[in-house]
Amino acid sequence: MKINENDWPDISAELKDKKPDIVFVEITSPTKEYLIEYLQSEGNNAVFMGVGGSFDVISGNIPRAPLWVQRANLEWLFRVMQEPRRLFKRYFVGNWKFIAAIIKEKHHGKAEENE
Repeated sequence: MKINENDWPDISAELKDKKPDIVFVEITSPTKEYLIEYLQSEGNNAVFMGVGGSFDVISGNIPRAPLWVQRANLEWLFRVMQEPRRLFKRYFVGNWKFIAAIIKEKHHGKAEENE
């Protein structure tokens, strides 16, 4: 089921009615973060956890990487190879932008300390 912003008020109303303690949100980033923020701002007092594709992996819908790949901390690369169209941009463009922003911020902070 695809969720869009028009569905958010209905989701919020259902959560208010059912009053769950924990809500797992398994939709893509950054939509899940925006949805969680919206639901909290609407007064939903559950603990929200963005779980990404965890349930797909646990249920066996998406295979886990071989154990040696997991031990080498390369499961992310295994996932990119499984779904290159969906994940390539996230890992090879988005992550580099994030790393560059951190380096810039760290460098900027050191420049201010030296002034």
